[in-house]
Amino acid sequence: MSQSSQKLEVDELYQKAEKMEDGSVISDFDPNSLEIRRVRRKADLHLIPIFSLLYLFSFIDRVNIGNAKVAGIEKSLGITSNQFNMALTVFFIGYILFEIPSNVMLKLLGPKIWISLVIVVWGGIMMAMAAANNAGSLMAARFFLGVAEAGLLPGVIYMISVWYTKREMALRNGLFFSMASFAGAFSGILAYGISKLHGKANLEGWQWIFLLEGLFTICLVPLAYFGLPQSPATAWFLTQAERELQVARLRRDAGPAKEEHFSWTQFRMAVTDWQVYMYIIGYFMGSAPLFALSLFIPSIVLSFKYDPVITQLMSNFGGHTKKAVAIGLIVSVGCVGGVLGSFIYRAEDAPLYTRGHTISAALTFVAGCASFVLRFLYIRENRRRDRLSPEERARAAEGEELCDRHPDFRYSY
Repeated sequence: MSQSSQKLEVDELYQKAEKMEDGSVISDFDPNSLEIRRVRRKADLHLIPIFSLLYLFSFIDRVNIGNAKVAGIEKSLGITSNQFNMALTVFFIGYILFEIPSNVMLKLLGPKIWISLVIVVWGGIMMAMAAANNAGSLMAARFFLGVAEAGLLPGVIYMISVWYTKREMALRNGLFFSMASFAGAFSGILAYGISKLHGKANLEGWQWIFLLEGLFTICLVPLAYFGLPQSPATAWFLTQAERELQVARLRRDAGPAKEEHFSWTQFRMAVTDWQVYMYIIGYFMGSAPLFALSLFIPSIVLSFKYDPVITQLMSNFGGHTKKAVAIGLIVSVGCVGGVLGSFIYRAEDAPLYTRGHTISAALTFVAGCASFVLRFLYIRENRRRDRLSPEERARAAEGEELCDRHPDFRYSY
């Protein structure tokens, strides 16, 4: 099907959804009806496994430098502990700078093309890290690895947000993020197996870790390109009737915040919205201990004087534009926590690392408090909107592209 004919088909589908919203069909939707459950199950079976697998390898590739440290990269390159910590930090600098641009590119090119490009680039950089021969080259590779990986996490979160209703997203995001925990265990086992290649082809164990794990990542490109649809309106795994139902129910769930075109107005709304910064606080506080433990668990275990091979095995741990920009902003600024996490566990605190564990626990507590406060504020705002008089509602609904500021929009928590 040509691009023009496909666009025409999508436009007709959205026009049909608009007509359904003006009539009685949408209002009669039962979210637990057999038809909707079938569409939701198809999305779960086709999308969540792909998202989870991509994130698994993304997380492995960003934290495998911890396994490389155990495999001797510091000694091989002649770098100090401070230089190693800087190599951890520069990843997050590249990651932070390119989160929002990556989500804008995702919206312009579509997930099928953009995420496939992202995987090729980050896998290639991962493999190139095997050629690092000093601290500078290692830091440069880590910086560009962060730039490349910046396109995945916020991109996938954004895709989940355009495929599921507000109340369906939490579970799917939870399943997707659970891969971070699995990566912690899987990374150690994988590094153990790969490090056994030490000496083969005159390469050290840490070089083999970067080479093979980067290659495994690139092998995921066909899965992303052929498995990810550009949008719910063009999903190949849904029938025509199911695509119409999916688009209609998502547009109904979006309510007044259904603008899908790129908008600088929504861009500005995202970067000035207090909610975004509440999420940033929670994500920052949660990501610092997450990345600290993910990066340093192999070193922490090694401090107990286990053999390096055993150490590897023991390391068992509203409007579319506004939505895209907000997600990118939350993840990018929140990932500054990863910079902090790079310095929480100091070598001189071994083997108990009391200081690092205390900081991690405190940050996790603050993240929980931020989530509680945000939930309270959402409840209060929804109730305020429920109490608006017809005149107050009419005044609040004036203007264009109000997105979630429209008085008919309700926050999910």
